[in-house]
Amino acid sequence: MTMYEGMFLLDNKAMGEDWGASLDQVVDLVTKSGGTVASARRWDERKLAYKVNGRQRGTYVLTYFDADGAGVAALATEVRLSPMVMRHVVLGCEAAPEEELEVGIQREIPEPEPEPEPEPAPEPEPESPAEGETADKEAAPDATADADEEPAAEEEEVVS
Repeated sequence: MTMYEGMFLLDNKAMGEDWGASLDQVVDLVTKSGGTVASARRWDERKLAYKVNGRQRGTYVLTYFDADGAGVAALATEVRLSPMVMRHVVLGCEAAPEEELEVGIQREIPEPEPEPEPEPAPEPEPESPAEGETADKEAAPDATADADEEPAAEEEEVVS
């Protein structure tokens, strides 16, 4: 048997309020296909980049399971027939991460950790004039501005 990582995108409306039953359906899909689930948990709920089956939000379930090649092919068939699973991807992996194996099958949704508030950016200090310069320099007209303008033509006095 080979270890696989599976990511399943579930329909939020089909999940309803009973998260445990929805997760059990994903686990049942894997076991019905001949796999043994080592870990299954809610990964995240997100707004989708584009509509999938007319839905704009979905919940991702991350699983690690052992199966053979025929079991993965059977899983693909089972997922296509399931109205709850909108998309899925299954990848082979050498071993499941230890953190995932510690979680096991997580039927309770953990409370999200609060995001830390960003620190306010420090206000820039006003620039002080460099040594030898005076603060009046800013009030002086800019000499380069006159260089861009065309010089005025001098009028010559014509004697007739």
